[in-house]
Amino acid sequence: MFFFLQLTLITLLLGTSKAQGPTNCVTQCSENGHYPACGAWLVSDNSKEVQGTYRLKEGYLNLTCVIKSLPTSVDITWSYRPEFSTKWEPVACASLHNQQDCRVRLNSSDTALYQVSRSTCMLKTDQLTKTGYYRCQTLNKSSQKKNFVLRILCFISSETPITVVGIEFVDTVSSDLPFDKAGHVEVQFCGNPKPEIVWLTRGAVMQPGHSTHRMTSLKTLQHKKWESKHLQGPAYVVPYCYRTRLVIGKVEKNDGNISVVIRNEGETKVVPMDLQVTNLPSSASQWPISRQFWIITFFSLLHSVAKEMLLS
Repeated sequence: MFFFLQLTLITLLLGTSKAQGPTNCVTQCSENGHYPACGAWLVSDNSKEVQGTYRLKEGYLNLTCVIKSLPTSVDITWSYRPEFSTKWEPVACASLHNQQDCRVRLNSSDTALYQVSRSTCMLKTDQLTKTGYYRCQTLNKSSQKKNFVLRILCFISSETPITVVGIEFVDTVSSDLPFDKAGHVEVQFCGNPKPEIVWLTRGAVMQPGHSTHRMTSLKTLQHKKWESKHLQGPAYVVPYCYRTRLVIGKVEKNDGNISVVIRNEGETKVVPMDLQVTNLPSSASQWPISRQFWIITFFSLLHSVAKEMLLS
């Protein structure tokens, strides 16, 4: 499924050349196919061992790459292609360890002494956007003289697929809950794979696309952003992030007690939302009505008792 690719860029030779570089880390090699040939070759990597699925914020993984080369050692770098992108980017290793050994005989059958370069990239699975494809690559140390340009060798390893799963965060984007009027609550959540969301309201459990006599849960949409310089567009999709809205036809005083359940195969989160119903009737405005009620009730009872006494 994966393969190793070695690219040799154009060599421009205007005369016979010898490898240039640190005098203590150079081995002569042949540019025209004779043994030992100049080049770079993968000795080992751990792509098969580390590829797979990792839970969000639950540890590290180590990517390793060992390359032998002639005539000089090579510099190993790490690159990464996000899951939904075609562009390769530098990897932000939590820690990076590089080592170069000069003139190493890797096994007893080798008659040549190789320069061996090793690199270990520790990757932290702390973000869903760490999901993607990883590879090591090399570029040898080039040098120039008046009559030649030393050829540049580029080596690219196989791609290691890494998937980070879980729920990264849940946040209230907007809420407007005016008492006795139409209102809404909108949330944004990020998860991989795409999570399910359930609204827990007073007296109802609702999924996107469902309604009650008073509430409607709108369908989940991919979250998009506009750059500050281009507010009219185009917008770009935020990977692994989504939005949904709960619409309330007539807000009641207890509608601030709403929670959401976010669930995918990585984890499940129950998030109580800190909401407030506005424009509630004040206790002062309610008291005269209540007092009037009791006064009327009292006099009604008094009238009934007096009437019974007169009849008796």
